[in-house]
Amino acid sequence: MFIRVGQGYHLLQIFRIVTLADGTNSYRIFIGFNSSYDSTTAPTTRSAGLFYDNNNVNWQAYTYNASVGTITDTGVAAVADGSYNTFLARVNGTSNVEFFINGVLVATNTTNIPSTQVCPQIQIQKL
Repeated sequence: MFIRVGQGYHLLQIFRIVTLADGTNSYRIFIGFNSSYDSTTAPTTRSAGLFYDNNNVNWQAYTYNASVGTITDTGVAAVADGSYNTFLARVNGTSNVEFFINGVLVATNTTNIPSTQVCPQIQIQKL
């Protein structure tokens, strides 16, 4: 399912992190919208979403258009305490993307909003 940019849309996910990345295990999580995804890197073609990997303690808010990106540190650490968390990426037309974690607005990106079709994507990967 593709979603045309220029319309408002959102993706809400609820899940829990059981194990965080450490020196032995590496993980990558992306929640949002994407036009394509290379599993060896962060989503950097056309995307809008929340991203976590072993290079960051905090969740990162990503917006990318034509491989040019805006990355905002949300200030919210990924935790593996067994509790469920909610993650929301809300695209408001072509003006901004708002990112919520557990119902709290943690970032708003206003640049590099994807300009072509994207689809919802959830990627949880152990590297």
